[in-house]
Amino acid sequence: METAVGILLKVFLFAFVVGMFTLVIRAFVRSGKEDKRIRQGWADLSRVAAERGWTYEQRARGRATEYCGVGPMPGSGSNLSSWHYVTGEFRGRSFMCFEYRYSNPLSGSSGVGSPRS
Repeated sequence: METAVGILLKVFLFAFVVGMFTLVIRAFVRSGKEDKRIRQGWADLSRVAAERGWTYEQRARGRATEYCGVGPMPGSGSNLSSWHYVTGEFRGRSFMCFEYRYSNPLSGSSGVGSPRS
């Protein structure tokens, strides 16, 4: 009886280890697919902007500075970069949109200086 329990324990331990490896591998594959999908979306944005007569810049240095102190932007700053900067006209009104990225040196849980969007 003791040998049957020992064998069963080894089988469960082996199944657990294989399951953990499978879980980690699937997480990496899923993360890679998500990253590829996001990059394809940004590439499509530049194509769509060109088709509609809008301007698209992957990185526009200094364009986000004028929004300091508004909403989630920092209170002050200079030469702040904006990413995926799109300007144009839609239904007779001009628009501008961008992604702002920053580093938070005070975030203790996610590491020192981790980038945020």
